[in-house]
Amino acid sequence: MAHLKSVPDEARLASDILQHPVSLLLGNSTIATLDRVADRALPLLSVDEARTLRLCSAAVMFAEQVSREVEDPRFAHEFACLLEAAAHG
Repeated sequence: MAHLKSVPDEARLASDILQHPVSLLLGNSTIATLDRVADRALPLLSVDEARTLRLCSAAVMFAEQVSREVEDPRFAHEFACLLEAAAHG
């Protein structure tokens, strides 16, 4: 993401998410944070980065929902670890 000049906090968060998707679940991110990132940072990203960010966000939202339904927070953490491993090949 070197093409991002002086960028807002949302773009820095987007960069962090793209590098470490697991941080979505283990950090302080919330669905509201993801929405803010999508609204403000996506226009600053390349097409591939934007697609990856959308996929990561959707996957994390899915994992959080399933974790609530199965009442096991470990599911979200394990899913996030798999997501990060997949993102880094």
